Amino acid sequence: MVLLAIPVSLLGILLLVGFSHFYIRTALNPLKRIAKVGDYEAEGDFSHEINYSHQDEIGQIAESMAKVVGRIRAIIKDLLGKLDQMSQGTLPRLLELEPIGRYAPFEKGLL
Repeated sequence: MVLLAIPVSLLGILLLVGFSHFYIRTALNPLKRIAKVGDYEAEGDFSHEINYSHQDEIGQIAESMAKVVGRIRAIIKDLLGKLDQMSQGTLPRLLELEPIGRYAPFEKGLL
């Protein structure tokens, strides 16, 4: 009886380790993809999207990161528009405008 219990126990341990390894790798793959997109964005490449549709903790991270990227894209678009206006000689009109919103102190500091 003892001779049978040892191999069965070892087999159970090996199966547990194998399933645990598979589960952890499966759970970490989305985080690896999110980190990879974060690396691209840190280098200034905002063309990559995070595609993760589950509503779990990883999904919350992916959604928050997508919001951050959206805000950065909007800021870049706004800055490019202002730079274009400046290059067309409309800078005096921009200086006459009163900055509004939570970026007003930042914009006032630039002027």
